[in-house]
Amino acid sequence: MPPVAEVRRGFWRRRVVDPLAGFLAQGFTPVALARAIALGAVCGLLPFLGATTLLALGAGVVFRLNQPVMQAVNYALSPVQVLMIPVFVQAGAWMLGADPEQFSVTAMLEAARDLPVGEFVQQFGRAGIYAFVAWLAAAPFLFAAVLFSVSPSLHRLARLRAGRGGAA
Repeated sequence: MPPVAEVRRGFWRRRVVDPLAGFLAQGFTPVALARAIALGAVCGLLPFLGATTLLALGAGVVFRLNQPVMQAVNYALSPVQVLMIPVFVQAGAWMLGADPEQFSVTAMLEAARDLPVGEFVQQFGRAGIYAFVAWLAAAPFLFAAVLFSVSPSLHRLARLRAGRGGAA
């Protein structure tokens, strides 16, 4: 059982604020952390299950961003990713002027388990294209929204950390 002081600090403080303060103590800037969080969010919502880790890894290497932060955000968004797949499918169909088809994540997961790869792609390939187009169109807006949402908090955390002589 954790010490009482540890329990009182709360989940948010222990699991989010303290690790971010630790990265600031290591010399990461609030801007770099905000970019890592924003790009991790964009990668984490890619509408292809299982591909987000590699996308976040590649994007983090290319843009020289903090991998632990990106992967943590990516994994934290896994439930949201699953919920967004049908939204991306419908939005992509609308954007491409296609007939929106009935789409079910449950049916897709069952087909992925039961069907050979070729049949799965034949059955869900068009939905994948629709979802990818919508995700690609939404990605810059999502990046900007997350970046501008988390930046003030990270700058405030950096100022608090600096005001306490480096202790967060």
